[in-house]
Amino acid sequence: MKVWVTRSQPGARRVADAVALAGHVPVIAPVFSIRQLDVHAQGSVSVCVVLSGHAVAAARSLRPTLGFLAIGRATARALAEITGLPVATPDSADSEGVVRWLKEHLVELHGAPVMILTGEGGREVIEAFLAASEVAYRRLEVYRRQPESLAEIPIDADVIEVASLDALNQVSHLWSVAGGPLDTHLVVVSGRLVDAARSIGFTQVSACAGPEPDAIVEQLRDLRSRRR
Repeated sequence: MKVWVTRSQPGARRVADAVALAGHVPVIAPVFSIRQLDVHAQGSVSVCVVLSGHAVAAARSLRPTLGFLAIGRATARALAEITGLPVATPDSADSEGVVRWLKEHLVELHGAPVMILTGEGGREVIEAFLAASEVAYRRLEVYRRQPESLAEIPIDADVIEVASLDALNQVSHLWSVAGGPLDTHLVVVSGRLVDAARSIGFTQVSACAGPEPDAIVEQLRDLRSRRR
């Protein structure tokens, strides 16, 4: 199957390599590029929540008392390498998973603020939970997504890989302009994105177990077996 890999680099290359190794044909065409912002995380924090691999560099100087919480194994590995400190991952690679982890450690969070490293915009589920729980926090936006105007849309793709709501909205816009069929299969990284994609009009959408390349490949394997 031909798979349009829409996420930004360097994650796009990791996904494409795994997709190719599994016998598919990846087309790397990120719908966003990433611009790092000139901000620096500092101060005493209880735990630092890192919501993307693009935010890892900003965590370099932090020494949170409870360590780091990272969405995704690749982000966790990068954090461990750059900081040498413990890194936990939630039970699911989304904001809801982060909230469940924070809830389990709620008593420990009152010693110092929680730091959230993320990109501009995005959901505020974690902040809403912390505010309702009367836990001090700081949200620091450390990178900006910049939409890409693709010269060519892979209109013949059998599958479109989508890893975020921003990417889904951009894919939807580009796909519509190119006249792409709405029954093209989308592989997304969460149930929330399944609902969002269907509300836009895509009719064939499935969620994999997370944003990691092996989870994408597993979902493609399942999709290919169902098509036989």
